Amino acid sequence: MHAHKYKVGQRVRFFPRAIAPSARQEEPKAYFERYEIIRLLPNNGTEFQYRIKACSGSEERVVTESEVG
Repeated sequence: MHAHKYKVGQRVRFFPRAIAPSARQEEPKAYFERYEIIRLLPNNGTEFQYRIKACSGSEERVVTESEVG
């Protein structure tokens, strides 16, 4: 069985799905805001999910594993 790739407390960048994977490689990662993993969520049937919080504010969101890095 697979496990979550990231851990609670780990800082990641959020890459919205609206941004094509090829654009993710071309854009500097500094362009995207940093977030902290605050909760591991179950698999949505396709991939694991996470609850993340912006390091620079109080914004929180649920994202899939492919949207963070």
